[in-house]
Formats: sequence, C-alpha cells, structure tokens
Amino acid sequence: PATPPESPDTTPAPAVTPAHEEQSEATATTPVPTETPTETPAAATPIGPPAGAAVSDGPDFSGFGQADDEMPTFPSFEAPGAVAESQPVAPVVESATTTAPAAISTAAKTSPEPLPKDDTVAIRKRRASTKSLPNLAFQVWLSYTIVITFIAGLLWFRSNNSQPHQLENLPDVRPKLDDQGEVSVRIAPENATMPPAHTLRIGETQRFGNIEVTPLRVTRGPIEFVHHATNQPKNETDGPVLKLWLKFKNVSDDQIIDPLDSKLVFTRGHIASDRDGWHANNFLATPEQKTNDVTGDVLLVYDHIVVGDWDLKGQELGKKLKPGESLETYIPSGTDGLSKMKGDLLWRIHFRKGFSPAGYGVTTLVEVEFDSEDIGSDA
Repeated sequence: PATPPESPDTTPAPAVTPAHEEQSEATATTPVPTETPTETPAAATPIGPPAGAAVSDGPDFSGFGQADDEMPTFPSFEAPGAVAESQPVAPVVESATTTAPAAISTAAKTSPEPLPKDDTVAIRKRRASTKSLPNLAFQVWLSYTIVITFIAGLLWFRSNNSQPHQLENLPDVRPKLDDQGEVSVRIAPENATMPPAHTLRIGETQRFGNIEVTPLRVTRGPIEFVHHATNQPKNETDGPVLKLWLKFKNVSDDQIIDPLDSKLVFTRGHIASDRDGWHANNFLATPEQKTNDVTGDVLLVYDHIVVGDWDLKGQELGKKLKPGESLETYIPSGTDGLSKMKGDLLWRIHFRKGFSPAGYGVTTLVEVEFDSEDIGSDA
C-alpha cells in the first residue's frame, strides 16, 4: 500500500545520534592518555544549521555547539559531503593539543635563562683563573726542581774535580840545600787553615792515606834519653814537658811506612813573613796564638838535634810498620812557655801517611784539640 507523504512540518533535523553513540563507544574502547588536559574548551553557542534546515553536500559541522560533556565530531574530508560516522575524534589529538603547552611550559621552567654577555665573560675568566692555579703551582715546582738539581750537580762536579787542599799532601822531608848551604824545608804558617777532617779530639780515630791516627792523651813529665845504638839511658833528664801520645796504624795492603822520624818531628826553619824567627810544622798553641804567625807566641816542640847519638826514651822514631802493625809514641813540647798553655789548646803534628807510586813519601798535617784540664801525669 502507498505510504502517505509526511508533512513538511514533521520532518526531523539530521540525526547525529548514531555518530555520537559511535564516538562514545570509540571513546570507551580507546585508552585515554595519562596526561591531564590543562584547559577544557568552554561551551560555545551552537553554530550548526537550524533544526529544520536541509542537509547539504558540504561538511557537517553539527558536532560543534554540543554540551560540555560530549565530544565533538569532526567531518571527514576524504569524500566531500560524507559525514565521518566511523572516524570519531581521537583523544590523542586533544591530548597532543592540550599537553603541548604544558611540555613547553615545563621546558621553559627547567631551561636556564640566558646570562648577559658580561656575566658570561666573567664566569669564563673565573674558570680560566681557577684552572691556571694548578698549572702555576706545577711550573713553580718544576722550576725549583731544576734549580736544585743543577746546584747539586754543580757541587758534585766541584767536589770530584776540585784540587786537594795544599796541606793535604806534602812532599816528604828531604833536606835541600839553598845557596848558603842551609837546609831548606817547607813549613806551613801557624795560621794556616786545616783541610777538612784534619782536626781531631782526644780519642777520635781518623784515616789519612794509608795511616790511621788516634790521639790518646796528653801528659806532663820529664824527658829521658837513651843511646840510639846501645839503648843505654843517659844520666841526665830535661823538663818537665807536655807529651802528646798518638797511635799510628798501617792500614795499607802492601806498603811499609814509618809515620814519624826525627826529621818530621824536630825540623825547624824560617818563613817568608819572619826571616829571623824559628817556625815548625809541629807546635802547641792556643787558638788566639795560632792566628799570629810572626811573634812566635806558639810553643814549638822540644829542641832536639835531628841526627845525633841520643834519642828520646820511649819515642821509637823511624820505626817501620808493616801492613796491620801499629805504634804508640809521643811528641814532646818545649820547656819554655808552658805557663801560657791554659784553656783550649791545639797541637799540630806532621807525619807520613804513605808513599806515592814513584816511591816518594807523602806527608800531611793534623791538629789535635784538647783542654788544659785534660792534661794528666806522666807517672
């Protein structure tokens, strides 16, 4: 049967409910992003066609102007005039559009504000100055190390290549006649400075060349004589005098050495600054007297003939020591001027310490320091 035509007044507006329902289903099945929208669009006045308007072939904007709790439906532009029934608005689009400002805002909060140019230059200068401090300390340390190494090397070179002290090695006493026929020997001035380690105290032992020397004691007593050939004593004595007792030991491997003989002990002579006075390499003096080599205030050793019939008892000058052998002997002082020998005293001795490769004797000087209170009895 024929259906009667409907009245124009009863024609309903284009139905949008199915699209809205599909959108609701799609929204229900599609996972919602965790980001919370920062702003919800405000409700707008409906701008779609009136309820009685006819449907056109253009895009359908009827979704705009719906209630706040409904999601708007956007048209599909793939087929003009077709309503996007199966393509609802995905929440991802809204999430992207709503969360982008939040991400930008967060980045704006976390990113540091650009510093003014002057502040940037100041920070760079501070960093450069901070980094330069360790470099400066290293350069100072390196320069100091180089200087110290250079000085140490220079001192080592000088110590190994320096000339020995002029009194370290003296020629043996060999009488040499001058133009007048007198014996000429080399005598060091009284104020001469001793080489290093050539000053000893009582009881100290020091090696010089092939001879080891130990000052034992200083005593006071008379001098006795014995005949050099028969060893018979002489009836007369002299003194009292001071006696410096010494121990000499031969520490060489193959040399036979006589550390003391009458020439070394009793030889006297003149020096350039005092042609009239007598001087010797063996004497007793105070430190003040030693500084004056002209007035003759020092006390020379006993005035004894170098070559004669009588020797001093117990002295044993000229005794030859084989390797490992030792000798105890003494050097006597003069008899005059003993009263001046008070307080700190020193005794200079001249002895033979070995022989050179050519066979010539090599001698040296040593000073023994002691106090007058340490002088004992000869008994």
